[in-house]
Amino acid sequence: FDGNLPHEPTADITGSAEPRAAGTDEQAVARGMAALATLPEPQRQAVLLIKIHGHSTAQAASILGTTVGAIKVRAHRGYVALRRKLAGATSPDSTGLAVASKIALEQSP
Repeated sequence: FDGNLPHEPTADITGSAEPRAAGTDEQAVARGMAALATLPEPQRQAVLLIKIHGHSTAQAASILGTTVGAIKVRAHRGYVALRRKLAGATSPDSTGLAVASKIALEQSP
């Protein structure tokens, strides 16, 4: 799995019910991308598939060729790590991961 999926992200990793504005703070996007990029590959894949691309844990497990339990553990560890990395952010849009993911998908080959 190379992180590239054929469709647009469907969810904000923060779990916020508020939609993101098109002009999301570029610094927030940069913080989100940087934090996501620091995750170990298995955690990053799980977070991307579940929170960004909207797959179920069963779908993510199938895509990655692993068990649902493993996906749940990887995703949880990824969420915890992201929260820790972004805890010092001062912007209300402290992650920008949904927008950052969209940018990453648009830039991928």
